[in-house]
Amino acid sequence: VKAPLGDVKDAQAVELAEQSEFLGRGAIKSIEERQKRELTAREREGVAEILNVTESWLRDCLAISQGVGDLVANKDAADAMEEVGAAMSPAGAARALGAVNEARRRISYNVSPQLAVEAMLFDIREVLLCPR
Repeated sequence: VKAPLGDVKDAQAVELAEQSEFLGRGAIKSIEERQKRELTAREREGVAEILNVTESWLRDCLAISQGVGDLVANKDAADAMEEVGAAMSPAGAARALGAVNEARRRISYNVSPQLAVEAMLFDIREVLLCPR
């Protein structure tokens, strides 16, 4: 999430530098506010993607653990999912999926996306018995 945001910030700094010679303070402030909103939107999109991937991966682990591996969407990570799926219970998988949904809920209430993801990862760590 941070690497693309760095590129966006750099492009925004260049844009602002180019415009600052010709614009007044009010216009510059308006550009800065627009750029900040754009960064926030991109960060939220990235976090939403992380949550979607995490949910999909956990759901696939649950499917493998229940013997319905043909329903797996992330076949490229099947070996890792088999390892985790063998070590977790269906109740643990449900709690881990609940942690993903809780992170989404927290973000919807304006909790910092970084903090929400961090809390989610701690919750998942507690409920899954990962061998590593």
